[in-house]
Amino acid sequence: MDTLYFKAGLSNGETAIEGKGRFEVIPGELSPINRLYEYIADEGLTITSLSIVTPEGHEFHAPSASKAPRFHAFGDAQKPLSYQIYRKAGGDVVGDNTEFELFTVVETAFEGFSTQLWVSHARPYQAYTLVKA
Repeated sequence: MDTLYFKAGLSNGETAIEGKGRFEVIPGELSPINRLYEYIADEGLTITSLSIVTPEGHEFHAPSASKAPRFHAFGDAQKPLSYQIYRKAGGDVVGDNTEFELFTVVETAFEGFSTQLWVSHARPYQAYTLVKA
């Protein structure tokens, strides 16, 4: 894969990976992200973990909703209520100079706040995190 992609842990134990299996990119059809949402709605599933993965295999993880997360230090941490993943253009306008880049974003909702994890497609070794009240 030559771009960022999602890897989602599902409540049935399945791992959904963008670009593979039922989540392949199929021209003219729903995006893999939209097919993920359709699949979990149709099957009555939830997302328990969500990561953004680089072409080199580096992973940026959102907080896990699992009762037994892989990184056990977070076992007692507050669990997310829901996840969203989407792509968004971001940019700066300074005078006549306009620069835009594409990001993959994971938004994680908690009781009273949410977090956003932004990873740049142009610089996939960098991630930004926002906390929104």
